[in-house]
Amino acid sequence: MKYYIWLIFFVLLFSCNNASKQFNQAGIQNSIVDTVCNCEISSIEILYYNNLFINARARNWDDLKLEVPSFLDENNRDGILDARITDCAVLKEIDSELKHIKLSDKQYRIDIRIIAVINYKDGSEKKISIGDIYSTDIAVDGEVLDSSGNKLKFLIKNNIGFYSWMDKKALEKMDELNDTTYSKVPFIESPYYKLYKEIKNTK
Repeated sequence: MKYYIWLIFFVLLFSCNNASKQFNQAGIQNSIVDTVCNCEISSIEILYYNNLFINARARNWDDLKLEVPSFLDENNRDGILDARITDCAVLKEIDSELKHIKLSDKQYRIDIRIIAVINYKDGSEKKISIGDIYSTDIAVDGEVLDSSGNKLKFLIKNNIGFYSWMDKKALEKMDELNDTTYSKVPFIESPYYKLYKEIKNTK
């Protein structure tokens, strides 16, 4: 059983490192155009911290580089993980939200915890930053959104498996989860989190 888990871990780590090279060195490349999904977005590429922390200085976009932890114990579970959203229904929801967002009256620099590149089928892209201690601030192409960005925030954070890493106290601080203007599906567990649980349960 342990051999099987380690095999999965190394396969996952190898594939993630290859993806990271494209993300960090050459920029995120647009995916092959999806002619089946009737959506302007082809894919979304994400890097994110799977833990909470307070900074001595603000984290910037370029500070996030793939850093997959070993998951061997609680002291080796925090890192910077990657994710990719390609589900057609989710892409459509995100596309719809992006068309209805409004800017906040206050514009400021976000202490970044999550970065996402929206790849469009026409070759263009948008950059989304989510940050602050509880990842409650969100900006699109550097412009901070007001509460209209809550559902967009939820869709991204949930579909990368972000919430599974958080405890109850942290979840209560996330304003998008307290927003009653839209429905929320159950939290999604990422492949990384499932691997972490498997390793933890074999100890």
